[in-house]
Amino acid sequence: MKILMAYIHYPVCSGRYMKAAFKRAGHDVKSVGYSTLNNIWGMKVSARHNHYSDGALDTVFPNWVPDVVVVMESAWAYHHPSYQGVPHVVYGVDNHVRDYRQARIDHYFLAHDSTSIMDVSADDVTVLPCGYDPEAFKASPFDFEERKFDVALVGVMYPERVQMVEMMRDAGLSVAAYTGLLYDEYAGVYRQARYALNISAAGDLNQRIFETAALGCVVLTHPIDDLETVDYPDGAIQFFGSADDAIDIAKQTPTVKTDTAWLDAHTWDARAKTIVSWVEDTYDLKPKGRKRATTKANA
Repeated sequence: MKILMAYIHYPVCSGRYMKAAFKRAGHDVKSVGYSTLNNIWGMKVSARHNHYSDGALDTVFPNWVPDVVVVMESAWAYHHPSYQGVPHVVYGVDNHVRDYRQARIDHYFLAHDSTSIMDVSADDVTVLPCGYDPEAFKASPFDFEERKFDVALVGVMYPERVQMVEMMRDAGLSVAAYTGLLYDEYAGVYRQARYALNISAAGDLNQRIFETAALGCVVLTHPIDDLETVDYPDGAIQFFGSADDAIDIAKQTPTVKTDTAWLDAHTWDARAKTIVSWVEDTYDLKPKGRKRATTKANA
């Protein structure tokens, strides 16, 4: 399948992960949009993580017409006049804080259910959670007893995250807390931690939960409603109701096995397969063209 993606090319972003996933599945993928180079979260990260597009937003690729356009951006709408007859879908991972509704979208794949500010019960919506990259985030080779840190948190340090980190350190726990570490640096920290602390921005099921579980950590998180639909082994995810709860849990060496087989269903590859299957089931893809199906979105 030929897939055109539109998004801002940050050093780390869901568009980058999904582009890689579509490619691993053997699809012909191109992306458009501008690159922020090594700028993200108001800071500069290593330039080796720069992510570039295949063209600007107004690019038309010669002798190449996509079967589907996947918009993965909440900052703007993408509708190129050359692709008016091509199905457009949105895969939005920010629907807990953004409304992706726009004209001429055939279907919305939205990452968040209970925290969504959009109506996820609409006929043109499929709930499709965030995922993790199985190539970038492989399990730690270290047993829990060998790891350097009791707890790790790599991410933007919102005030509530800073407060929890400081309370854990005051309680005598070894806590690794950083902003701006990506891919191998990010993975390297979590592989040396027993617990991965999660305090999501809006009570949402974020990709950090899947990534850090895949890296072999026990996820230590506040309650998240969307996790009720996820089938995970006992002990793989621990919930806290207060800072004292979190500290008490983190002081105990985990006894659960770091079995990551349950995460196979939560890779970006699995999410890509869902989108491709929807397109194949909805549209008649023919060698000499495509007959566009009638949906509520384009009727």
